Amino acid sequence: MTYIELIEKYHKEVKSRYKKQRKALQKLSEFEADFEESSQVREVKRL
Repeated sequence: MTYIELIEKYHKEVKSRYKKQRKALQKLSEFEADFEESSQVREVKRL
């Protein structure tokens, strides 16, 4: 469970206030996955 999920669980009013932060964290997660699969990363890993 992430820090944000913990806060949301115990403070329902926070959920609406942190939508943008949550969206940013999800995008970051997606970016990390895409980055790991990029050809540049594979090339560096082969060194």
